[in-house]
Amino acid sequence: MKAPSRYRSVASMLWRRWRGWWADHRVIARERAAALEAKARDALSLGEAQRLAAEAAALRAAADGEGRRRRIIPLLRN
Repeated sequence: MKAPSRYRSVASMLWRRWRGWWADHRVIARERAAALEAKARDALSLGEAQRLAAEAAALRAAADGEGRRRRIIPLLRN
C-alpha cells in the first residue's frame, strides 16, 4: 500500500482548517444578525431601522448557506 502523498495531506489539512473557519464564521454571523435586529428595533429613524434589518437579513442568509447561492456577500463589521 502506498503512503499518502505530501500534497494530499496538505490539502486535507487546509480543507479541515477552512471547514472549521466556515463553521465559526456562520456562528458569528448569526450572533451579529441577532445584534443588528436588536439595534433595528431600537433605531430612531425608519431609514436606519430598514438598513440594519436588511444587513441582518443578509447575514442570516449567509449563515444559513443561502448567501453563496444568491450571491449575497455581507459585510461583517466589528
